[in-house]
Amino acid sequence: MLWETAMVATAALETAELQRGDGAWENIQDVLRSAFLALQQDAARHAERLALCEQRVMDLGDNCAGKVELQRFSQQTQHVEALARAVGALSDELRDLVQREDARNEQHATWAKTFAVQLSDAETRMVQRIAAVEDALRSSLAKLERRLALVDEELGHLAVAVDSKADVESVQSSLQTHRKTTDDALKQRCRKAAFDREVLRVHQLLRSHQTALVEQHEALQRQLSDELVGVRAQLSTLEASTASRLQAEPSALRAELAARVDDAARQQQAATDDVRVLLQLETAQTRGACRDALAQALEDARQSSAKERGEASQALALLQQRLAALQSDVEVASRDWRDALETQLRAQTTQAKTELEAAIEDWTRARERRLRQQLHAVAARLSEMDQVLKLAGQQLVQNTSQLQLLWAEWQRAPPPSPGAESTGPTEQDEEPEDDDRPDESSHSLRREVEAKLRDYRQVLEPPPHA
Repeated sequence: MLWETAMVATAALETAELQRGDGAWENIQDVLRSAFLALQQDAARHAERLALCEQRVMDLGDNCAGKVELQRFSQQTQHVEALARAVGALSDELRDLVQREDARNEQHATWAKTFAVQLSDAETRMVQRIAAVEDALRSSLAKLERRLALVDEELGHLAVAVDSKADVESVQSSLQTHRKTTDDALKQRCRKAAFDREVLRVHQLLRSHQTALVEQHEALQRQLSDELVGVRAQLSTLEASTASRLQAEPSALRAELAARVDDAARQQQAATDDVRVLLQLETAQTRGACRDALAQALEDARQSSAKERGEASQALALLQQRLAALQSDVEVASRDWRDALETQLRAQTTQAKTELEAAIEDWTRARERRLRQQLHAVAARLSEMDQVLKLAGQQLVQNTSQLQLLWAEWQRAPPPSPGAESTGPTEQDEEPEDDDRPDESSHSLRREVEAKLRDYRQVLEPPPHA
């Protein structure tokens, strides 16, 4: 900057000295000084034009680079927007998948809770039905015990009445008579073998009912174990079938047992009127057998219900374990999927960043290449201008030498003759015309110099296409 300022100041000083004709231009003729001044002015104008051309070239390069940069930037912007849209779409898809996964997890949790509640309700209903069957069996057993107690009480009253009314002989005689009548009645109504067969039939009926209960409990246990394996697909069917069976079998069993007991009671009541003595001997055995059978049946029912309850609890625990394993698998799968998606997004982001950096680097290299080309073009133009200036300087030197020759010839022109001074008044009157001749020659010389300068300007002016 200081060097340019010094150059400008030096050029201004030289121009001022050239215009005044002092300093280094003191001994130079006016024509040469005017020619050099015109040449300097032309050089200054050409320098301004050259600077303007350089500025225009730089502006044109900047505009071209700006246009290319804008195009590249718009392309990169579109690419980045496309990447942003793709990333947004992926994020939306990830959000939707996460929401669907959460909804699926909530649905699984709700289904597990509902299944646990249904299973607990089914277990509760099963326990209630088993308790109802046990209560029904207890009530029927209590009824039988009350009936047997009434029979014992009647027999006791009969014995007391017999003891209070007659002595031993009368009792024996009455017993013999009663035995005879009883035998006759047995022979007439039901023989002893038929009675024994009836009693055996009652015992077999009770045993068959006990066996049927055991078989029914075993079948129910097998059915529950089979249905617990496929509990997800057949839960409603299991509940319906189990409920229908539990509702139908105890009611049918109670009805059949009540009918059998009523029939046995009626038969026993009909036979008791005639054979109280024989019933007293058989009652204890029958009551003990019935009590043992009913107690065994109740114990078997309790054991089977406890076993079924344990199997149901084991099935529930196994189902809970499977649900927990399924939830853990779902969580692991969702976590792996999220990690893979995040890795993919990071890779895509890194790739987009790398592509953007490569595009920016390519654009920078292209711009530097264009700038170098523009600088080379400007340098070539400057070299051409230097050559033109050199040619103009050479032409100026040649023209200067020609001007010097012309000036020397003009100075060597012959002076006016002395005879002209001795002429008459007419010659004195023509002196102003002689005085105007040097002016005409100077004007012609000036016109020649101006023509030469115009030629210089034509040479120094840039071509139209520049």
